[in-house]
Amino acid sequence: HPDLKTQVIESKNFSAAADATDKFGHGTHVASIAAGTGAKSGGKYKGVAPGAKILNGKVLDDTGSGDDSGILA
Repeated sequence: HPDLKTQVIESKNFSAAADATDKFGHGTHVASIAAGTGAKSGGKYKGVAPGAKILNGKVLDDTGSGDDSGILA
């Protein structure tokens, strides 16, 4: 997402999915509320901390399922 392009500094996949990409959009939405830069809206809609950086940890697979072990990791 354009609002998070420069915000994500590290990604790690703790799920059974092939990669750390958000296929549902929920994680992207939440991250944008927190640290979105407003790039897509020309600065009109920014997150509450647009200068923050994101450490992306995917804990649920592409179907929204996961194990406690992935969450704990």
